[in-house]
Amino acid sequence: MEGTQARQSVGRHARHPRLLTLLGLSALLLLGACRSPEPQDSGSGLVGKAEPAWNFSTVDGKPIASKDFAGKTHLVVFWATWCNPCRMEIDELKAVRAQFPTDFEVVGLSVDETVSAVPLMIQETGMNYPVAVGAFSLFDSLGFDGIPKSYLVDRNGIVRQEFDGLVDRGQLAAAITRAQKQ
Repeated sequence: MEGTQARQSVGRHARHPRLLTLLGLSALLLLGACRSPEPQDSGSGLVGKAEPAWNFSTVDGKPIASKDFAGKTHLVVFWATWCNPCRMEIDELKAVRAQFPTDFEVVGLSVDETVSAVPLMIQETGMNYPVAVGAFSLFDSLGFDGIPKSYLVDRNGIVRQEFDGLVDRGQLAAAITRAQKQ
């Protein structure tokens, strides 16, 4: 994974996973699959601002909201079951969560249109962090255009860093350490 940052496009009109996958693969072929190992600044303007409020449900129907993570450093990750870079990132996220077991949480926000695929993905990959479904509206409202996409929030609720593409474990751990000092 070192030196590779892949993203898959998720646009306003990307409502069909197969079409989106085809378009994403075409874009990767045109742009090249390798990106800088440094996290890319998306320019969405969230850094330094309060985390956007969100409220969704987990796959088992329990409510989950941004306010549930108040006072805790957390990483919000937008992902989808059909996104290969998202799947590749899961082991990194699980490892970082284990590295910071008491004062850090990862929260997965699925942008899948078909919610039924999400529980199977959680089971297959052993995701050990909360996962919400139905997050495409938030993703879209923030003007994001590719997944995986994530942002790191400090314990005061301020977004400290954004990541486009795969997040490297070492870079994320360093960003978490910095955010916890805020």
